[in-house]
Amino acid sequence: MTSRDKADKGNAQAKAVLQSWAEAEWFTSRPEVPQSITLTIFKVEGEINTDDLSPAPDAFSRPDIPMHALAMHKKCASRHRAGGRRQTWPGQVL
Repeated sequence: MTSRDKADKGNAQAKAVLQSWAEAEWFTSRPEVPQSITLTIFKVEGEINTDDLSPAPDAFSRPDIPMHALAMHKKCASRHRAGGRRQTWPGQVL
């Protein structure tokens, strides 16, 4: 049974989800994108491997995608401070 079917049968939660999507709340509720963003760029010499992006102590298996996302660049970022600015890491992932 689809969300639409449930909404048509009176399910208030299904109606709320459909209305939220129809009004694009997932997009319109986000903060406005600033005119400019100041970044600190850390140039990576050599290759970046998956241990740099998502260390094993934080996420042990491929299905742990949310854990990987939270841990990205944790090891590298702890070595560098960006003065509160966002960081970017150009490089080639192998």
